[in-house]
Parts: sequence; C-alpha cells; structure tokens
Amino acid sequence: MRWETIAPDTCCLCGCAGPMTGEHKMKRAALQAEFGDRPAVIGRVGERFNPLQSMKSKRLHFGAKLCEPCNSTRTQKADRCFERLTEAAKAAIRSGQSPGVVLTEGYFAKSLDDRVAVGQYLAKLICCHLADVARVRWTTLSDYALNQTREMPCEISLGMDPIFADYKQEIGDHPYAAHGGLVAIWSTSAESVAGFQSSLTFGPLRYVFRFNTGLWDRLSLPWNRIDFWRQCRNATLASEQGQADVGDLIRLGFIESDANEVGAI
Repeated sequence: MRWETIAPDTCCLCGCAGPMTGEHKMKRAALQAEFGDRPAVIGRVGERFNPLQSMKSKRLHFGAKLCEPCNSTRTQKADRCFERLTEAAKAAIRSGQSPGVVLTEGYFAKSLDDRVAVGQYLAKLICCHLADVARVRWTTLSDYALNQTREMPCEISLGMDPIFADYKQEIGDHPYAAHGGLVAIWSTSAESVAGFQSSLTFGPLRYVFRFNTGLWDRLSLPWNRIDFWRQCRNATLASEQGQADVGDLIRLGFIESDANEVGAI
C-alpha cells in the first residue's frame, strides 16, 4: 500500500519494530549553530513562550520515532548535506547575497547527488509530521527518504523569512528558529491531496519545501486511509472559512492559487 497505518513502536520510515530513536523537528546542529550557549524560549506566535532547557529537549522532537538504522546509517548522508547547505546559505546572506544562490551557483549547483540528499532529509521530516498527525506512512515518500528511489516530485526554495524580519525590527537581531508544521495541499478540481508542504527557519534563512503526490498516491489515499483523506479535506475547508492561522501561512510561504488551497493539519 502507498499509505500505511503505523503501529505503535514502529519506525515511521521503514515500518519495522525495534529500538526506537527520536528526531528533531529542526536540525539540532543548525539550532546549536544559531543559538550557541544562549538561553532560548519556545512557543507559538501570539502565545506565551516558555524557557527551553536545552537543544536536547523533548519539546524539539517529533512524537513519531525512527529505528536506529533509519536515524543513522540510512539517512546520515542526507543529514550532513542539509547541514552543509544551511551553512552555505547563511554564509551567502552574510555576504549580502540571496540564500537561493547556493542552489544555482557553486558546489550544490553542480552536485546532483547532494541536492537529492537534501531533498531526502526534508522528506524525512515530512514523514515524521505525517506520523505525528495521523500515524500514517506515505511509502512513496519514505522510500525516497531512505534512498530506495531517487525520483520524487518536490519543490525546495531558500529565501528570507518575513517573520524573522518582523521580529528583528521589534526586538533586534536575536537567534531565531521555527518550523512550519504540516500543510496539506488540496486539489479542488480533483478532490484529492496534491502534496504536503512545510518550512524551516534558522535566523533569517527560510526553507520552504513541498512534496507532490503522484497519480496513484492521490487515488489510493481514500482507499487506504479515508480518515486521513477527510482530515486533509477538512483542514482545507477550515482555511477557506478563515480559521487557519495567518502567521503560520506566512511562515510557510504559501501562495494560494486557483487550483490548490492550503490546510494546516
């Protein structure tokens, strides 16, 4: 099946049981580079922020778990490539360039393998989000995250985070990080999930990434997990009725089009 229900104490990437490990919602190395030893707080925009004890805090982890092989040897290259790309993009910002230049010039522009690996790291995050919100494993995406296939319709962009820019004007240039949760992209014409999108922010740098469903993914979801299909559809209806958080949508960098609408799950 392309959409599987994840049993308790099983890996959200490979579906196997065994010793489980946690995964950070935002890359721990990138958080440490951003905050260093400075104290940090955690919360949502518009809500109360609470002190964060350390970058090892469970509040920074997904509830979903990964088996030890999937969170080490099977995905280590993807993790390292994401760290290098983040460092290169932040260096571009410091030099006065757009962060997106690192995808069109220099090392990452020439290395297809490393660009694929970055996509595989981001795919792992979407898999963890899916497991958190619905205990569902999208096998097409998890196969990509584990490098079992190198073909996956995805869109990745690097830019400046507008939320960070607003914070900087109000409180100065302080360390900042955020993630965009999980958003289902709904095709109104096909009555199906067109993809899933999220974002990551480290200081001024923002990643926006989206993985698109293929034809058989879209057709099989109502058959494999009708409850999740309805959850995605209802989230979209909520956003149409003005119930979606505008700040979350801005952070995600989502631009609404005639064909697709956004629903924060």
